Amino acid sequence: MELADLPDDVLLSEIIVRLPPSSISALSQTCKLFNSICKDHNLWREKCRADYNLPPSLYGRFEWSTLYRLLNDPVVLTWGENDGRLMQTGDKSFGSNIEEPKVVEGLRGKKIVQLSGSGWGFHALSSDGKVYAWGRLKDHAQNILQAEVVPLNHTFTSISCGRSHALALTDRGQVYWWNDIHKPRLIMEGDIVSAVSGWTSGVILLRDGSVRYYSDLTRQPAEHPNINESLHSLCLSTGTTTTDDDRFVQVAAGEGLGLALSSSGQLWDLIGRKRLTKFENANAEHPLTHLTASFQKFAVYNEAGDVLIGSSRDITEPQVIKGLQKEGVVQVSFGDWHSGALNDQGQVLAWGGWQNGARGFKLNGKKDNVEEPHPVEGDLKGMFAFQISFAGWHSAALAVPMSIDAFEEMIKKRKLDVRDEEEPEQERPRRNLRRGPFLPGRRGRSMGLPVQPPNKI
Repeated sequence: MELADLPDDVLLSEIIVRLPPSSISALSQTCKLFNSICKDHNLWREKCRADYNLPPSLYGRFEWSTLYRLLNDPVVLTWGENDGRLMQTGDKSFGSNIEEPKVVEGLRGKKIVQLSGSGWGFHALSSDGKVYAWGRLKDHAQNILQAEVVPLNHTFTSISCGRSHALALTDRGQVYWWNDIHKPRLIMEGDIVSAVSGWTSGVILLRDGSVRYYSDLTRQPAEHPNINESLHSLCLSTGTTTTDDDRFVQVAAGEGLGLALSSSGQLWDLIGRKRLTKFENANAEHPLTHLTASFQKFAVYNEAGDVLIGSSRDITEPQVIKGLQKEGVVQVSFGDWHSGALNDQGQVLAWGGWQNGARGFKLNGKKDNVEEPHPVEGDLKGMFAFQISFAGWHSAALAVPMSIDAFEEMIKKRKLDVRDEEEPEQERPRRNLRRGPFLPGRRGRSMGLPVQPPNKI
């Protein structure tokens, strides 16, 4: 049997998606069949998810192949309280508060694909599996002014921060915990899907659908979790029904919050051992599909665009924020007093308290509390954001330029900036203006991407 004899869906989902872009390029030139498969938008959507942790629900402004190319070098933007230069990895040009999104120049070229905010700083995951940290994990600890790599010889696939601790998952199913990046500790390993931190807590989800909840991760974790449950064990003990194939597929944690969402859309309070049926029944025709939490709040949403907010203060009652409904929300994040949402058009929205710039904008020039979501711009203007993280009194986003032309201009400027720094003025050779800087994929072979022009806005 030859490779071309395999079914298209097997070729696409099991073989080609695992290839690097250069191999996909070579394969696309062998015959019409592979050329067609290698241009399939489903392939590049899955590559965005697998290589950059990009949610498949993000769509809108780009062809997936175009977005994949743009994701080769995203930028990190931060805003909010900058006491001790927590936000800009040592950049002294910013004051104690950053009132709107600014690019973190110190992380240029690091290929960051995920951000997670702690109480006083950030962690970031790169596409090659490194975890960077800056700011601090403890209130009175010394600041990390330049982003440092967590010193573990592992390839990480996710990072999640609580107020003063972090959980990171490796590609081998190992969960590491730390409250000091120089003292990481292995706390669990197995067939693990995700590990998320809450304010002081954490939840680990295994592939079989079982969950492990740790109530206090501020210090060395306990040997055994406080909660070890599955959907079916909870249903059995509470007299609730579900189907045989239903299981937990997402988890979230916050201060006094441990939550799990099943494949059928059942939402469970793990600590209280009860279903949150008011959230489930808000739109029974469209089951809940997404769950996030931080501090004292959580959010659930579905593919129909319904977004519900919950709180540890009254966990059973959903709150509806009008400005989030039917807006294509793909992520919701919470700080201490401010909140944010990301929609499928790459736009960041925020509401709540000002908190030294954490919200990212003033409404009519005022810092008053804002009840409804409003767009956040600053350096985000003209960018497509694909991930956000709000925490404490600060915020961050990952973004790419809105077009291939803007991307190439950004790369060109960066290379010229590097040459300006490295070459003394008197020794700098004359630049050949006919020859632009090397851009991976520029000639169609280096990255091998079937790039199409971005959709018109």
